[in-house]
Amino acid sequence: MGDVSERLQSEGRRIQDDYKSRLEARASEIESEIKRAQTQQIVEEIAKKQDRSFPPKQVKQKSARSKSDEDYAREEQAQQAHPKAEVSEDDGGTEPVESTYKTKLGNDRKGDPTLLDGKDRVTFRTAEQYLGIGERQRQNLIKFGALRCEGLGQNRQITTESLRKYLPPENPK
Repeated sequence: MGDVSERLQSEGRRIQDDYKSRLEARASEIESEIKRAQTQQIVEEIAKKQDRSFPPKQVKQKSARSKSDEDYAREEQAQQAHPKAEVSEDDGGTEPVESTYKTKLGNDRKGDPTLLDGKDRVTFRTAEQYLGIGERQRQNLIKFGALRCEGLGQNRQITTESLRKYLPPENPK
């Protein structure tokens, strides 16, 4: 008889412990939900104070949405910020003027042999122009050994031999 009562007591303790752990887990979930809601409310209040509308949560739905006036305005602003070619006013607006868009990329003198003629070494900027790449890509090429540097500190330069090896000069037209 004592054996049965001990089993019942241990089973009762196990059920109580299980119930207690479930309650604690649910309580922590509720606390985290409350914190998330409070954070969301604070963000919305700050946005209202700054006269900005806070975007509501968007529900993912498949819908055939047509472009609104705001979408067209956004596209026009993006086009104005990054023009591919500007139109000159002198000739009635028909001749495109070369934009700074291409020169920012550095591709206008890519493979130009005149950048390397008669030189053993060139500056980093000249090497970037010759390769048509930016500063970060040039750093990676040096780091991985594709380009060879000579000199120390601010006097470092890239050898024209390594540049010609990496990108042979383009044939003149």
